Amino acid sequence: MGRGIVQAKDHFSEWGQTVRKIFAVLAIVVVLSLGAAAQRFQTEGEAFAGFQYTNLDTFNAQRSSLVGWNGQVTGYIKRPLGVTAEFSGSYGSPDVGGEPTKLRMYTFLFGPTFRAPSEKSTPFVHVLLGYARLTNDGGIYSSSGFAYEIGGGYDISIARNVSFRLAQLDYLATKLGDPTGTGNSTQHNFRVATGLVFKF
Repeated sequence: MGRGIVQAKDHFSEWGQTVRKIFAVLAIVVVLSLGAAAQRFQTEGEAFAGFQYTNLDTFNAQRSSLVGWNGQVTGYIKRPLGVTAEFSGSYGSPDVGGEPTKLRMYTFLFGPTFRAPSEKSTPFVHVLLGYARLTNDGGIYSSSGFAYEIGGGYDISIARNVSFRLAQLDYLATKLGDPTGTGNSTQHNFRVATGLVFKF
């Protein structure tokens, strides 16, 4: 178990460095584009529906892969600033401690989004807070707790009111129960999502 935890930490460190670099680039792009975006065509809201991959910090002991869906609704208060509600579900069947299990994780998050839209593309960043729930199908483990997400993405326009989300990259922290007794109350997860954005 100790070796698995060390490997998980090493993997987390590599993922963390990559996500931090990408998020920093997105934040810089958004900030530099805000002035130009104020002069562009704007919509007042949008809805995103897509596929997501989650690299899960499983019980603070190992990394696991989950796949699922991601949905968001965003209303824009001012041209660059909006409020986003995000709902997601992720599913997988990893071996945990040598035992096969089926995991399900749901998140419900809300918070501000900053975007810098143009006619052809829209970079954005967001900080979302809310709730996460992780269970397994056997009913042995179930835990709910606080969660927050920091990340951003890049949308490419494919029609007047439709864009393709090339990628959304997020760091997702969850506060869930720790059945393995590591003493760590926070799980460090990473997510990648892609799909369609409908503007209205």
